[in-house]
Amino acid sequence: MAVRAQFGATFDRYGAVRRQRNDIEYPLVVVASLTPDDARSAISVATDLVSAADQLLPHLGLFGSRAPQG
Repeated sequence: MAVRAQFGATFDRYGAVRRQRNDIEYPLVVVASLTPDDARSAISVATDLVSAADQLLPHLGLFGSRAPQG
């Protein structure tokens, strides 16, 4: 609940992207193919998730310590 209060729908959208990826990899029925707009939308959601996670990590104690990026 605290994550949702701080970051709003950012992490809610992760579930939708995860389900869509699963549907693509393991289709039960043939559905319309994805479009470039679908890909751009997924990239936007992923970018927002990374940004929100970067803000969240410092508040997670042990998990807040990240190795330098290099």
